[in-house]
Amino acid sequence: MTETNIAGSYFDTLKVCYVNFYKHIRDSIPTIREHLRIGLMSGSDVLRISDAKEEKLSAPFLYFGSRGEKNQWKVPPGASRNSFCFDLDGIRASWIEIMLKHDFPEGYLKITDPVPFQLILNDMYEMFYKPVPLKSGKLPLLAEEFIARIYSEYHLQQSRNKYERQIQADADELFSSPEKRYDFEHRAALLGITLVHYRRIFKSMIGLPPYEYLQKCRLGLAIRLLRTEKHLQIQQIAERCGFSNATEFSRFFKLHANCSPSAYFKKYSE
Repeated sequence: MTETNIAGSYFDTLKVCYVNFYKHIRDSIPTIREHLRIGLMSGSDVLRISDAKEEKLSAPFLYFGSRGEKNQWKVPPGASRNSFCFDLDGIRASWIEIMLKHDFPEGYLKITDPVPFQLILNDMYEMFYKPVPLKSGKLPLLAEEFIARIYSEYHLQQSRNKYERQIQADADELFSSPEKRYDFEHRAALLGITLVHYRRIFKSMIGLPPYEYLQKCRLGLAIRLLRTEKHLQIQQIAERCGFSNATEFSRFFKLHANCSPSAYFKKYSE
C-alpha cells in the first residue's frame, strides 16, 4: 500500500462538514444534532437545556454535542453569547464522539484562556469557506489539533487541581497547627514540583507564600492566647506558637505587632 493510499483512507474517515461563528446571539431553538459538534462558547453565562437537565455554565467553555442529543442554549435578558463551532462526520468522528462522551460526560470543559482554541477555529473557518488547495486534508488535521489541545488543557487542569487540593490541605494544617515545624521544600517534592512553583501556587491561592502565611498564623494564635488564656506564661505561649524560647517569640511578636507580648497582655488585661 502506498503512502498516498494510507493518507487517503485516513482522511476519508474524518470529515469537517460544517464550521461557523455565531456572534452576539441570544436564545436558540431546541436542536437535535445530526453530527458531532465541538465548539467554543464565550460571552455571558449560558443556560444549557437538554432532555436530562438544565444547567447554568459560565463562559468561556468548550462544549461537545453528540449526535441524536437535543440541546437548547439561553442567556439572561440583555446578554448575548458567541459560539464558534465545527461538525465532524465519518468513522473516526464516531470514535472521537465515544472518547469525548467517556472523558467529558457532562458535555463540556471549562477553560480560562480561549485564545489558543480561537486561533485554530479561525484557521478552520477561513479554510472551510475559501477555495484553499488540499482543504479536505488540512481541515481534519486542524480538527485533530483542536481535539489534542482539549486534552492538553484537560490534563493541565487535572494536574493543577491535584496541586491545589494538596496545597489547600497544607494551608489548613498551617492554620490549625502553626506550632509545628514545616519543610515546604519536602512538601513541594512530594508533589513533584519545585519549591518556587509550590510557593507560586500557594501565594496565588492563599494570598501569601507558605512561610509568611505560617508566620501570620502563629501571630494570630499568639494574639488569641494572650487575650483569652491569661493564666499562661509568656514561655508557655511561645511553645504553643512553635517558638523554642520566650526571647525568640518576643522578638517575633514585637516585629509583627509593634509591641512586646507582655505589653500586649497588659493592654488587654486592664
